[in-house]
Amino acid sequence: MTTQRGAFSGWEPVMLLGPLPGLAAVAALVLVSGIPTVTVLGVALIAYAVLWAGVTEAKAAAKSQVAVEERALELQDIVPISGFAATITVTQEVGFCPLGFRPGQTWQVDEYGKVSRPLCRPAMTALALGLEEAARGAPGDQVSCRCPLKQGEVVFAIGSPAT
Repeated sequence: MTTQRGAFSGWEPVMLLGPLPGLAAVAALVLVSGIPTVTVLGVALIAYAVLWAGVTEAKAAAKSQVAVEERALELQDIVPISGFAATITVTQEVGFCPLGFRPGQTWQVDEYGKVSRPLCRPAMTALALGLEEAARGAPGDQVSCRCPLKQGEVVFAIGSPAT
């Protein structure tokens, strides 16, 4: 069974109903003390609205975090620089790469910036800078990209294109 993002998981209504017995007990005590029923109901309604707002805010924050993560690891297959073909090789992985980039993996970049297999946004940003430097006459340079989600770093070597 799949759960749609942003939909109730089933626990939110239970969580929202959980405080009701406590509110009922407080309401009963307040009624015994002579406070008007309208006042008690108003306070209970405000407390319930504050609780609902907290749940809604927590859901929005979680949804926003998912969107940030998806955008950070969005795969791209075009390097925003053209005119320079190269072979890209992973030379080092420090920590953990959630996309599984490992030393020895290679990609080809053609003169139009098309990459043989998609890479994540941080890798593409780092490679664009490295390819720009390599196009100026420094092939063999290395660039690194740091994962915005994990404490990992991947180092790429930029070399001459495979023949």
